[in-house]
Amino acid sequence: MLGRPLALASQIRRPGLTCNTTSTFQSVSLRRWQTTRVRFAPSPTGDLHLGGLRTALFNYLFARHAGESGRFILRIEDTDQKRTVPGATERLIDILHWAGITPDEGPGIPNCPHGPYIQSQRTDIYRQYADLLLQQGAAYQCFCSPERLVQYREGQVKAGKPPVYDKRCSHLSRRTVEENLRQGIPFTVRLRFPGDLKVVPDGVYGNVKVNPHVSDDAILLKSDGYPTYHLANVVDDHLMGITHVLRGEEWLDSTAKHMALYRALGWTMPQFVHLPLLLNSDGTKLSKRTGDVHVEKLRAKGYLPEALVNYTVQLGWWSGTTQDVFTMSELIDQFSLEGINTSNPTVAYEKLDWLNKQHFRMQWQSPSGIQKARLLQTFRDQTTAILPHCNVSDAFLTGAVDLFQDRIVKMTDFPEVAMVCFTDPDFSVERLDSATLEVAQHPDTFVVARTTLEMISAGASSEKSEPARDATFWKVLPKQLVKQTQLKKKTVLRSLRCALTGVMTGPSIVDLMALLGTEECVRRLGIFLSTASPSSPA
Repeated sequence: MLGRPLALASQIRRPGLTCNTTSTFQSVSLRRWQTTRVRFAPSPTGDLHLGGLRTALFNYLFARHAGESGRFILRIEDTDQKRTVPGATERLIDILHWAGITPDEGPGIPNCPHGPYIQSQRTDIYRQYADLLLQQGAAYQCFCSPERLVQYREGQVKAGKPPVYDKRCSHLSRRTVEENLRQGIPFTVRLRFPGDLKVVPDGVYGNVKVNPHVSDDAILLKSDGYPTYHLANVVDDHLMGITHVLRGEEWLDSTAKHMALYRALGWTMPQFVHLPLLLNSDGTKLSKRTGDVHVEKLRAKGYLPEALVNYTVQLGWWSGTTQDVFTMSELIDQFSLEGINTSNPTVAYEKLDWLNKQHFRMQWQSPSGIQKARLLQTFRDQTTAILPHCNVSDAFLTGAVDLFQDRIVKMTDFPEVAMVCFTDPDFSVERLDSATLEVAQHPDTFVVARTTLEMISAGASSEKSEPARDATFWKVLPKQLVKQTQLKKKTVLRSLRCALTGVMTGPSIVDLMALLGTEECVRRLGIFLSTASPSSPA
């Protein structure tokens, strides 16, 4: 069982909900599970957003932390056919795989015991349980037309009352129901919500008092025969043996209805754990309709999956240590429900940038070579996407990444920050900024360029190989240029950078020259001397 008590969100005000701040995690009456079975159950109404990724991740980590007894299930809740987006399920599965979140059971996974895992393929099952609830009197048929319901809700709102159903059809006689059915009047099936259900036990928020106005007689089966979220969710969680339900705080209002269904069907409830809402920097609720909250967008921006997982897990969970950078294996080892807090975390991408930089360095310097090879291919793909004719060796590309790694935050930064490695300098007056133009036109720069060209050519004609020249020749070149030109070292280095790259910032110009090699340096110096124009003496 779980350890220390959790702090409760006494500061959070939610419509219809009151938190009992004296409750602790242990106060929730739960059975001891021999296995841990959790699920991520998204609706395919669009691309996966940051909140959905967090829910999937918390469930995944909780299952993996349980060891061999833990199972993570992916279930697609597509009963709202009007909002289902074609291809959304496939994209969701792809994103989870990219993030390293692999389900044990789910769509497309062979030999799973509780399939199908797509709710639109399970409608007959839900109808059977809706019939059972009707037989037990725990549900009833509602023949109210959509027009009548809209008119009633509007009247309630105008009167300042909760727009909950007035239970009109809950009192219909059997004869009236049979007559309506004989006439073919469309109907829905509604839950007969018990009036004595007052408290929702939650693993994070403790015992939450539920306002009865929030939990009305919810629709379980729509007039088209499709179940609503409430019925399908509870039936599937039971039949799939779900032991813990980890989901967003926005579903806390629905939990009382789900508890009523568990009671009516005589089933043991899972443990409910609701995760705090994510907020924007201005304190508003994070919406999947605004900002870069979709995981696919963050992936396209060049964030590593390991960094995004590391960032996402800290949106509402704390390890109890000062550690910030985690691998997936470390998260699996340390994750626990006690670490989930009630304060609403703010999504701040500055922290994600920092974590991405840390994970990039870890992977680039990894001794295994597998992660480095993956990164190298990513950088090659990004570079050739911008420069289709760029065809450099792995050794050259590796050297370029080594030179510019301190400037790489997101993986998509590389082509831009390392562009000088792959493109010729352009000394067009209209392209250069004033500072670069001043250096490009200064006579000292031409002196340094000519002298360097002479020294490199002399070195190239010797018997030394290119690797030997990398180790010795380039290292002492600035000192020799200072001696030969009688210019300050600062002037020499500045002139070299300008003549070879056409920009005034970057990594060590000596290291860059060693990477470019003799032939390329000679060629670039030739471009400078033939295209740049020195300023006229004053």
